[in-house]
Amino acid sequence: IRIVIGKELVEQYQNKNGLENLYSSPDCLVQGDSDVEVTKEDGQERAFFMGRLIGKRSGMERLDRMDATHSEIRKLLCSQPIEECITVLEGRFLLVRIDKSSVCEIACDRFGQIDMYYQKIYQGAVFASDLDLLPFKHEAIKYDQAAVVHSLYVYGFRPPKKHTLYEGVRRLGVGEIGIWENGQLSFGQLQPMIKTTEDYGKDHNEKYKDLFLDAVEKRSSSMGNIVYLSSGWDSTSILASLVK
Repeated sequence: IRIVIGKELVEQYQNKNGLENLYSSPDCLVQGDSDVEVTKEDGQERAFFMGRLIGKRSGMERLDRMDATHSEIRKLLCSQPIEECITVLEGRFLLVRIDKSSVCEIACDRFGQIDMYYQKIYQGAVFASDLDLLPFKHEAIKYDQAAVVHSLYVYGFRPPKKHTLYEGVRRLGVGEIGIWENGQLSFGQLQPMIKTTEDYGKDHNEKYKDLFLDAVEKRSSSMGNIVYLSSGWDSTSILASLVK
């Protein structure tokens, strides 16, 4: 998926080959392939979903399995703010919303499991799910030295979350929302969900077990799964739950 914002950039990308034009206005263009699920309201494109949806949360303890084509999900994407959509939807996805006043909002799932890259240029910007879809790939490539040092030195061996290896190319951070309104690009932030600690007992252990097994069941396949083991607690417990 690629989102082009700014009149000059929209004119440049309007007829480019490779991706279908899914939505077009004078200063906003959304392009994508068959992996993008488009939701319409009254015949007008309102939401663009790319990725895998596990389901919709009802409170902290219930996850109802649904895909992006479910009528309840389509209604949610058209009627609720993007912050609400990110909070209640569980999965690995990218989401773009166009509201009735033509404000464009761009976000990842609440854990940022899929990267959304962007490059500011010509009083606008280009957002894309793949680096190859950004303008810098057709220019002389310059490297962000701070990101390179971080990738070589800090455990994890990758740039900081909002950076990339390339100068002038960024990624949306966890809970960050790109907003294009009245010819201006700004960024919002989803409020973190912080719960207070409690005096946990055996009942809490049972509750955690049920939530954990339910989460693994909804994300796994009866046809087979692959688990990469690190010999740590997380991956071992996931494997154990799959063979239960």
